[in-house]
Amino acid sequence: MPLNGGGVRMKPLYAPTLSLKASIATILRKWTNNMTDLDKLKKAFEDVIWMAARYASGRSTYAPSMVREAVNLFKEVDPNWEMRPDNTIMADKCLRMEADNLGADFLLDIYPQPKQDK
Repeated sequence: MPLNGGGVRMKPLYAPTLSLKASIATILRKWTNNMTDLDKLKKAFEDVIWMAARYASGRSTYAPSMVREAVNLFKEVDPNWEMRPDNTIMADKCLRMEADNLGADFLLDIYPQPKQDK
């Protein structure tokens, strides 16, 4: 064990963190054991698609079209699925005007559209 300034041995600070990680891993393992393979794939997709969308949105590369295609393929498997709203990507009026000019570079179309005020 490490010594503090007074020569007293102290428990490492990381020990509780390791047991917390182990507890979370055990809970997740038990939870995912009750899931079907399709449910596991859906969870994995949802866990990473938001990061892919953040990376791709607004880029003038093939990334936006790849994310858009992945979302569309996923919707073929689960037609009721929708992207969770993401305030980082959900555009204000200025970004929407820019998206109209740049078209497919922005991924606004993969998110549920906000209801228009009448």
